[in-house]
Amino acid sequence: MTPKPGGQPGEQLGRRSRIDSLSNPLVKRLRLLREKRHRRAEGLFLAEGLRIVTEAREVGVLPRWLFLTDAAEGHRLAADMVAAVLASGGEVVSTSAAVLAKLSGKDNPQTVVGIYEEPRTALASIDRARAPLWLVAERLRDPGNLGTMLRTGDAVGAGGLILIDEWVAYLRQIYKVEWLPSGSFDANLSFVQ
Repeated sequence: MTPKPGGQPGEQLGRRSRIDSLSNPLVKRLRLLREKRHRRAEGLFLAEGLRIVTEAREVGVLPRWLFLTDAAEGHRLAADMVAAVLASGGEVVSTSAAVLAKLSGKDNPQTVVGIYEEPRTALASIDRARAPLWLVAERLRDPGNLGTMLRTGDAVGAGGLILIDEWVAYLRQIYKVEWLPSGSFDANLSFVQ
């Protein structure tokens, strides 16, 4: 999410709210992001955990919605994340562990969930002259394969990895894996459709 223009440093442009109901319309809507067809229809995806949302913030990627429990509120990294989301015009939602469990589909969810806009890049906008070699993958389904491709691309000096269609950025949610080998928000990935 890019910051809204015209804001002053430290100015709060976003909003804060509290949701404790499992039947809240926003919770119901975002819960559906666990399914590929809803992620595609909404143009959104879910990332769970303070570490991953902090990594995203460090490279300038902020969620549209940040859900966090009261337990996370006191953490310094969570407080920094809240400030960044509000400054960018996003919404910070304080909630219960039960609501986070409904969003993530896990019995023991993390204390922070970010809802992000799907990254999109037009293939024509990629500066392919920047490097003599680029890796391209379509419908990559195994997170281990993504890690292997990233390490191989790094070893041979590839300009980046272009992921087409069923993007591996969603594999953490789909396969419920805790980490994606050598893959994070700061990897040089381009997502095209």
